[in-house]
Amino acid sequence: MSPPGCSIRMAAERMLPAGGPRRELSGIATAREWARQGLGRSLLPDFAVDADLASGALVPLDTGLEEAPGLALRLVWLRGREPALRDVLYAMSA
Repeated sequence: MSPPGCSIRMAAERMLPAGGPRRELSGIATAREWARQGLGRSLLPDFAVDADLASGALVPLDTGLEEAPGLALRLVWLRGREPALRDVLYAMSA
């Protein structure tokens, strides 16, 4: 599980059955590695698992849902800081 309030955790709580042991891990890379080592299941974003799915190192689990719920993410930063970075982030998200 990711920390409370994280969009991935909120999706996991909606998709995965309650009960059973859960661990709060420090980040996506840690959760992916635990899954790769067979230490549990994890809900991870596509960008974090594409290569592992293609190689067969990880396999998607059937959640019983037709489609995973969408996540809405938002980039935020301190006003007035790094205006050039803001333009790059906007260009990348277009």
